[in-house]
Formats: sequence, C-alpha cells, structure tokens
Amino acid sequence: WSAPLVYVKLEGGDIGTLSDQLLQKAESVGFERPLFGEFQSWVDLIDKEYEKEDDFAKLMVLFGAVTLFVTLTGLLGMVMLDSHYRRREMSLRRVYGASKENLLWQVVRNILIICMLCFAAAAPLAVSLFRKWQQHFAYKADIPVWVFLAVFLSITLLALAITAWQTLRTLQEDPAEVIQ
Repeated sequence: WSAPLVYVKLEGGDIGTLSDQLLQKAESVGFERPLFGEFQSWVDLIDKEYEKEDDFAKLMVLFGAVTLFVTLTGLLGMVMLDSHYRRREMSLRRVYGASKENLLWQVVRNILIICMLCFAAAAPLAVSLFRKWQQHFAYKADIPVWVFLAVFLSITLLALAITAWQTLRTLQEDPAEVIQ
C-alpha cells in the first residue's frame, strides 16, 4: 500500500499560506488531513532517495584511501627489501665500472615492468566490477580512458620516485664497506 502523493510546483510566496490553502482545497474535495501528510520539497525527496548511494560513495572513498596507503607501504617495503638484497651486487658493479645511471635504470626498469603488469591485470577487473555495480542504475555512465591513464601515470611515477630515492640512497654508500 502506498500513500497518494501530490506534487506541487511553487514559484515563490509564503509556504505556510500556500500549504493552508492546499489543505483547505484538499478537504473540500474529500481528502482528510491525516492522509494528506506533511510537505516536503522535491530536493529533500531526492536527497532521501539517494542517501544510501552517498553513504556508499563515502565508504568507497575511505576504502580507496586505506587501499592506497597499504599499497604505497607495500611498495616502499618491496623497494627497500630489493635494494637491501642488491646492495652487494650494486657495489660490485660500481667497483667494476658501472655508472650510477646504469644501475639506477636496471632497478627502475624492473619496477616499471611490475607496474605495467599490475595495470594490465587490474584495469579489466576494475571495468568489470564497475559495470556489474552499474547494472542496478537506470542511467549508466561510461568510464573515460583518461581516468585509467591518470591512475596508471600517478601510481607509476610515485613508484618510480620511491625506487629512485631508495636506489640512489643505496648507491651513495661506500662500496668498500658494503662488500666486506
């Protein structure tokens, strides 16, 4: 059972006076006051209808931030572990004449390959999950390609910056002390 609704578009004026006039007109045609209910604006009705979606969007932003933090922490840990295990190798290569740029490129290249493989796996999964979530809505929006490119570039640049920082820090060490 659903209560009858009456939508009234107002172009100005006092809402109190207009509501009294509407109630009098409704009573004159047979509506009783308890059935008529309260007045709500259209914006309030729409806000109430989409309240769950707003809460879900806030929850997704929170989980996205937590996921980004965990990802960056894992990336930093992976880079630090890799540079720790490759300290001797880098020191020996430097002793035998390898340039810092060459060693830096070797490490950055590995991270770049990992980022590309992760993006190649994650992008189709993200599109699939987005389309599945979107099935419940009447109006569907497409995902622009620039969103994926922006995410890929930002994460890759951040990963490369962390890698370059840690590798350069490792390359600043004295090879004679590391090799011992």
